[in-house]
Formats: sequence, structure tokens, C-alpha cells
Amino acid sequence: MDTTQPQKIMQRWPGGSARTAAGDPFRYVFRSIKRAIRIGEFPGITVEEARKLALGYGALLDEDRDRQHEQMTRRMMPTLIEYAMGPYLEYARVHKKTANDDESKLRMWILPKLGQKRLCDISRHDIDMHRTEMSKTHTQRTANRHHALLARMLALAVEWDILKENVATGLKKFKERTDAGLFLSSAEITLLIDALDREPNRVAATALKTLLFSGLVGKKWLKPAGSIWTGSGTCSSCLIPRPGGRAGCR
Repeated sequence: MDTTQPQKIMQRWPGGSARTAAGDPFRYVFRSIKRAIRIGEFPGITVEEARKLALGYGALLDEDRDRQHEQMTRRMMPTLIEYAMGPYLEYARVHKKTANDDESKLRMWILPKLGQKRLCDISRHDIDMHRTEMSKTHTQRTANRHHALLARMLALAVEWDILKENVATGLKKFKERTDAGLFLSSAEITLLIDALDREPNRVAATALKTLLFSGLVGKKWLKPAGSIWTGSGTCSSCLIPRPGGRAGCR
């Protein structure tokens, strides 16, 4: 066979037909629509290479897939930063009270790592690795919030017909620490109030009472650096931190 001259290549398959020659587009019919894809020009591409490409495009047609449409879809697919700073945040500012938190997470942590990736290229592995890295420097709860944000963003992309699937679906969250044992018992509350009534620093005592009655204070609030509140109620200095960050009897 003389490979120095352009040669016609023709393939037929169920559901469509195609014809090409070296230097000509790959022409085919998909769902009654005529389409064409440029393969290459001779001698930049050999006849054998053109045949392989034609067979590959034909195999896609057998799977009811249109190569040209997939190429166009990919070119139009936004990157994560384009999607996040555009459609997603516009939606979040209207529908979510935590939109500012979402934007902060995106700008500081997520977009520097994944921002240049197209949405269709973000993998389950990418999300898993990001939240794993976050868990090393932050709490597991924070890592889970990042996971939840990415999952929600991709879910909306599916709803808006930008993506076909959400790769974050089914990814298990990290087990978070609970607040068990951080709340005061009834007896401890009684001792605390009694100690606050005897505290000379009335401003601090009143502030703690306000937090206590609002439900915002627990044992962790009563443990400044280097101190432990025993709940004995015998000394108010066990409650209020002194200069230098110390608390406790002297």
C-alpha cells in the first residue's frame, strides 16, 4: 500500500455511518444529525493512525456517545473557581445563611488546591485527599464541613445539568468528637452560682452568670490555661482567671 498519498477510510456500524479521508473531517450521523470531526492532515497523521481514530469514534457511536458533543461539553465545562465564584456563591448568598463561611473556606483552602480543575475532572480521590489534609491541621468537624460544602456544590451542578454525577456521594464523614462531659450537672450549677455570688469581681461574675443562664457556658469555659475547676465552691479564685493566665487558689 502506498502510504505517501491520502487514502479514503470508510467505516459503518449500527445506528450511524461515517466516512473520512486523510486531510478530511471524520463525517458521521448521530441520531439523524450530521456531524464532522477533524482527524488530521497527511502526512502529519498516517493512514493507520487515522484508521485507529475512526474505529475509536465508531466504538463511541456503538455506545450511543457522540465524540463531538463530549468535546464541546468539556470545552464549555467551568473550572471549580469559575463555578464557585460565579453560580454557586450567587445561589448561596440568596439561599444560605452560611454563604460568607462558604466563601471563606473556598478562598482560603479549597480553591488554591482544586480551583483550576474542571468540574468534570474533580474526583472522589481529590475530595478525600483535601478533607484528609484538613483533618491534619484542623478538627475532624472542620474537615467534614469542607466535605459537605464540596458535596453540596457538586450536587447543585448535577441539578443544573452541568455534571452527570456527584462524585462526593457516599463518601463517609469523619467521626467527630462529641461534647459529652462538657456540660455542668445540676449540683455543679448550684456550686457555680454560689461561688459567683461571692466573687469580688462583679463584672466577671455577672458575665459568667449571663453565659450560664443563656446556655453558652460549660466546663470548657471554666478551664483557663493551667486551671481546673473542681466544683468545690470553696474559693472563687478557682473560677476567674488572674493576670498571667493563671487561675486557682494562691
